[in-house]
Amino acid sequence: MKLSVSMVRPLVSVLALSLVAGTAFALPPDTKDPRVIMRAASANNGGERSKGRMKMTIRDPSGVRERTLVNRSLRVAGGHKTLIWIESPADVRGTGFLGIDYDAGSRTDEQWLYLPKLRRVARVPSSGKSDAFIGSDFSYADLSQQDPEDFELKLLNPSVTVGGEECWLIELMPRSPRIAEESGYDKTEVWISKSKVVPIQFKAALKGGEKTKYWKASDFRQVDGIWAPHRMQMRTVKGDALESETIIEISELSHSAPDVTDDLFTQQRLERGL
Repeated sequence: MKLSVSMVRPLVSVLALSLVAGTAFALPPDTKDPRVIMRAASANNGGERSKGRMKMTIRDPSGVRERTLVNRSLRVAGGHKTLIWIESPADVRGTGFLGIDYDAGSRTDEQWLYLPKLRRVARVPSSGKSDAFIGSDFSYADLSQQDPEDFELKLLNPSVTVGGEECWLIELMPRSPRIAEESGYDKTEVWISKSKVVPIQFKAALKGGEKTKYWKASDFRQVDGIWAPHRMQMRTVKGDALESETIIEISELSHSAPDVTDDLFTQQRLERGL
């Protein structure tokens, strides 16, 4: 099983979790098996036909940049497909991302990026998945679902409160150098809401140990009966200094969009753009 956040997806498939939610799955609050908790959180993030629109604001030493993105995602037999386009500003309009995530950990997920200025689709190699997505604090790996079976899991705290939410705190450690290389993280701590059974924040040590990423979800609303965060923040910190941050605000979201069909998720459709 895989874990995913909803518009675009971090280690806990952060972006995916927001735009891609599924049937609500509850757990007893005294559950202490971290793998059971992670699987339940994964089961809560598998919308059949989702689409939405969001604003991404990037702040770094070069200034402030805003992007409007649209997303489509589809649950298929054995996996999940995601399509993202940049809608504005005009200089990057039409830049697109296509991802196919497989439930089976034995299969390698696939990702492609379309750059309209070059008029070509480029496959994202495994070695490049920890790179930044369109200059944001989110990486290509953050747009992919991660298989909990690829990580050693440990329940660090069975009950900790974050923003008024009682949570489980779970540590994830990659089981192999390959997984660490692809995710870009040496270790991740994830806070999972007991009432919603979805991640609400995480702290991840980037490979090499010099930087740390902090992701936090807020403004949770029920869409089609599913809890989904409508604001997400990803911060990159080096030492005690904030290096950059990306804020995502979701303005439109549906989990039952009839126009989200399998023929959308092809390289040819990616090239056609918006």
